Amino acid sequence: MKILHVLQFSLPRLVGYCVRSDAILRALQAHGLDVVAMTGAAENMGHGEEEVINGIRYYRTPGPITEKLRGLREWKHYRRLSSRLKEVADRERPDIIHVHSPAYNALAGLKVARRRGIPCVYEMRAVWEDAAADRREVSSTSLLYK
Repeated sequence: MKILHVLQFSLPRLVGYCVRSDAILRALQAHGLDVVAMTGAAENMGHGEEEVINGIRYYRTPGPITEKLRGLREWKHYRRLSSRLKEVADRERPDIIHVHSPAYNALAGLKVARRRGIPCVYEMRAVWEDAAADRREVSSTSLLYK
């Protein structure tokens, strides 16, 4: 079974999200599953459009998207990721797409999975409001947060 993971960030960046993703991918691989991953366009990840890290093939979505306006920025992420995900899914022919937060990754993954007639799983790691408050992008008392 081949699983295509859709991530916001990945190694070589060393933050919790990336370390957790790497552990999930390697554990699945150790259990005999064929795993590949791709990252979104939040920033330039890795080196080039494709690379192998810890025995896992990673596809990159060109970035970064630098739009400041909330909503429009997420729409641009969704559109670019949808296009790249279709290319990668056509090449890799996964049996399942496993999407990791944020939600626009899920929308792109669901769109591509439905077109291919395969399952899509969404792993929500954080609620965006809490993540934005943690990064001090919004206040937990603001209208946007509520």
